[in-house]
Amino acid sequence: MDTDAAQQITTLRSRLFSVVLGAALLLASQLYGAETAEKQSLTLDGAKIVIAAAVSEARVKNAPGAAIAADQHYRETDLAIDYCEDVARLPTESVERIVTMMRSRGLTAKVSSIHVNGWFGAYDKLATARRMMLECFGEDLDLERARYLFIGDSPNDAPMFAFFPHAVGVANVRDFDSRIECAPAYVTRARCGAGFRELVDFLLGPQ
Repeated sequence: MDTDAAQQITTLRSRLFSVVLGAALLLASQLYGAETAEKQSLTLDGAKIVIAAAVSEARVKNAPGAAIAADQHYRETDLAIDYCEDVARLPTESVERIVTMMRSRGLTAKVSSIHVNGWFGAYDKLATARRMMLECFGEDLDLERARYLFIGDSPNDAPMFAFFPHAVGVANVRDFDSRIECAPAYVTRARCGAGFRELVDFLLGPQ
């Protein structure tokens, strides 16, 4: 194989990598891959087709300017479409079109502060937190929820906001007031990382 052909193949592989990786790892997840595939009657090849179609439609038709999230290589259970992290912020209407498009293809879709996340299956952050705490720490989260504090920033945190009595949102959660199913009990004055630091300073108290 000559150098030019090898380079073309390498380039093509890099362009396709993010598209197929999300689907491949989505169904290979240790906790949910097998049961998700069974429940959705999906094969791995079928999932790749769905994901590829969703990405194509998001980029070209529903939300020009969207992109696959830069950290997609490290995701095991979801596909993340970037709408404002490394791309110019898309309007709310475009974000909602991505959500609708994902759901029309059988994915669960949720909006974070920077991405639209789509995955196969009905689990969410709360279901995963319950399972992790039970399997890794022997803790029944339903009985012990008052001992924990949760902090979040977007609609995909709504199940956690509803579950934990000590739930905190950083100030930019207010950006989603009209689209979040359950607001946190408390909201910091500062946004983003500064809001997290504000909470930590409050918990630690005067030094």
